Amino acid sequence: MSDVKNNKTWSAKIAVFVGLFALFGLFGGFVWWGIMTQIAGATISPGRIEVNQNRQIV
Repeated sequence: MSDVKNNKTWSAKIAVFVGLFALFGLFGGFVWWGIMTQIAGATISPGRIEVNQNRQIV
């Protein structure tokens, strides 16, 4: 019988940590950008929606 001492199992701890770090980094960066960005102004104009074709599904 042989002893298996070099049986290394793959651990997902590092991959999960890196993924969560990237997720929180992207989310935090988006929140920071949303807070720090100044809106220069907005344009309000009248509009009208018009249908190009009168299609009906039968």
